[in-house]
Amino acid sequence: MTESEYSDFLTFLFERYVRPGIGRVRRRHKHHFEDEFPYHLGQAERSVQVFRFIESYCYDDGEIYSTFTTERLKRAISDTRYSLEFSNRVADEAGFLDAFEAHEREIASHLDASHLPVVDKEVLQEMGSVNADQELRSLVYFAKTYLERRERQSRELTVRQELRHIEELIKRAEAEFERDAERNKNEAALESPKKSRR
Repeated sequence: MTESEYSDFLTFLFERYVRPGIGRVRRRHKHHFEDEFPYHLGQAERSVQVFRFIESYCYDDGEIYSTFTTERLKRAISDTRYSLEFSNRVADEAGFLDAFEAHEREIASHLDASHLPVVDKEVLQEMGSVNADQELRSLVYFAKTYLERRERQSRELTVRQELRHIEELIKRAEAEFERDAERNKNEAALESPKKSRR
């Protein structure tokens, strides 16, 4: 498929699957369509900034908890979960997942970072990416290898089902974090009186 044919193919998929879906999304979110997207994007951006900082500068749990409050970490996890749920729901309602699942091999085999909208690069920069161009190329590479691996494993899960599975994993991680945070809080409360007696 030539570059021109690929562009025409993506345009066809947009017109067939996404344009009608965007109308559904606009109707569903009509009262706050313009507010909800930036809100969830902002949540995701702030959370990713926290996680990137942890990844870059915190070498163990002690450094994480001495740098961030437990409440801030809880909020970052919660914001990530709600932003992911929102983006998955919109991608599903708008028809992106239908288009992708019906033509994932054709889409992925010719996909290049240059095909992605400029806003994707801008979002990565807002999230603290040091090199958004390189990160976009990496994301495209990971998407392609992910699909190849899925084909080799011949799993029967759709992308939609896998996105829901990821939501569940984040919910479980959030609950586990809540339990750990509560346990740490209780341990700190038990240690606090001992320190004051000295």
